[in-house]
Amino acid sequence: MTPMYLKSLFFVLVAGLAWVAQGALPPAVEAAINAVLLPAAESAEVSALFEDVRTGERLYTLASKVRRVPASTQKLLTTLVALRAWGEAATYTTTLSETKEKDTLILTFTGDPSLTTAHIEALFTQLLVDRPWKTLKIIDTFPQIEAACPSWMFEDLPSNYASPLGGAIIGSNRVNVTAFPGIAVSDNAQAHFSTPYAYENRVLTGESGTKIDLQMSWENNHLLLTGNLPYDAPPITEDFSAPSVKIHAETVLNDILKKQELAHLIVSYERGPSLPLDLHPLATHTSAPLSTTIIPALQDSDNVYFDALFLKLGLEEAPTASNWEAVASAFKIRAQRLLPEMNLDNWQVADGSGLSVKNWVNAEDMLALFKLGESNPAFMAAVPVAGGPGHLKGRFPAFKGKVQAKNGGLSGTGTLAGLFTLPNDAIWRFVLFVNQGEPARERKLLLQEAVFQAITTAVEEEPLFKVTPSSSANEPQSIK
Repeated sequence: MTPMYLKSLFFVLVAGLAWVAQGALPPAVEAAINAVLLPAAESAEVSALFEDVRTGERLYTLASKVRRVPASTQKLLTTLVALRAWGEAATYTTTLSETKEKDTLILTFTGDPSLTTAHIEALFTQLLVDRPWKTLKIIDTFPQIEAACPSWMFEDLPSNYASPLGGAIIGSNRVNVTAFPGIAVSDNAQAHFSTPYAYENRVLTGESGTKIDLQMSWENNHLLLTGNLPYDAPPITEDFSAPSVKIHAETVLNDILKKQELAHLIVSYERGPSLPLDLHPLATHTSAPLSTTIIPALQDSDNVYFDALFLKLGLEEAPTASNWEAVASAFKIRAQRLLPEMNLDNWQVADGSGLSVKNWVNAEDMLALFKLGESNPAFMAAVPVAGGPGHLKGRFPAFKGKVQAKNGGLSGTGTLAGLFTLPNDAIWRFVLFVNQGEPARERKLLLQEAVFQAITTAVEEEPLFKVTPSSSANEPQSIK
């Protein structure tokens, strides 16, 4: 992807457009933005900030120094810190080794959030020796901390938004469940699982037109399915978070061993950074580079991926951290050191995904972060574009290719930060935060589009707001 910001930031203004260079909007454009945002601010906490990318001048501000919950725009901070800490070529390694006694296999996990069951299976198919192994020991190199951030909003989010985390991450520590209705009314629905968990099925097939209601929960480490599916419903596929890191790793590995005719091995799980001495590597999986894996992760707003980065970044700074709060503190210290151009004093950090309602940042700091990220090609390559892959694919249909931004949403929260290209090819850097109260989340999304539409309409109608294209072949071309 060619980032919007690389295409051009140069244009020549006509004589009557001095107000852009001065950072002041024409009254009609400012009034158009106010007409959308100010009514919303009567029933919600709204912050907005727009600036001209070319000049750096502030064009519009609304409560830009008031801290808000950023939701998934928090991932922008995690992205830039990871790229600066490790570099875009950074990879993870997952290693299958044996002890010097050759009676135990050691599978070492290092927090790779892109690791899948297929990758683990491939490690075992690489075994070129046949030893009388008795056990398989899973080593999770992360210390023993909570598997979930205490302030995640589980009560407000579907179960696939988050998963228990540690160094052992397989398939995002989720279980994929596909439910098929039975042949006749009152038949039990059929369920297929990506991981062979024990489960109890209480999903009944209902009449045509019956409301689809599929619910999953854990009871004594087995999955309980309840609800109903109409007999003419299509298969329903859901991701569901695993009950724990340990149980998920052991369940997946026992299934793989069965397929590899190694079912006699006794599987155990240990957590901590220390490894047995004198290990002999047998097979290694190396992940794709960070610059490759982070693109779909940011575009799809993969919470597990970014909290895995967050944990690793924090634990590298403070290896003895014993809880999420300590990891968050270490992450922020490291972030400030890696981002000396910014002052993160006012940025309250609780996690790396933005799921926590204890993340707080103002629009000024979020805008400064995005501006800093624009100079990093890997960062900008990962930021979604309206109409492109990821969460912005169906968003802002009237502005395809014109909005490059990270969106966020929690219960009562809608956020967006990035770049907006105007009809005259000017580029505005912006942050829009809406927290709490009305409008509801769906209306917050419409509010963002309404802002873009109001700006576009006002600019098109503003007689002085025009741009003369550059005629020099040596100057950058206008962005689109």
